[in-house]
Amino acid sequence: MVYDWLTKNGVSWRVYHQGLPFFAMMTDWIGDILLGDRFRPLEQLYNDIENEPPGELPQVIFIEPTYTDAPHIGPASDDHAPSAVKDAMVMVKAP
Repeated sequence: MVYDWLTKNGVSWRVYHQGLPFFAMMTDWIGDILLGDRFRPLEQLYNDIENEPPGELPQVIFIEPTYTDAPHIGPASDDHAPSAVKDAMVMVKAP
């Protein structure tokens, strides 16, 4: 898994997610999602970029949409089939 490889190789990473992160479906990650610092709500991304000191942002940032085929409330924002790309483009548009 890419997160394991990054961690093993000393590459810092973080996931910014809408709603429930995809990795919540993998029980081994629940502790990190709930208690760790690597999974954050997407709404926090802009604040972190503006306010974290240089060198403290992770080397790799993943942005997770709300997937059409995952449990969620409200509209999906991914662009994976069968979803259209429109909602994903709205999600990544700067505020």
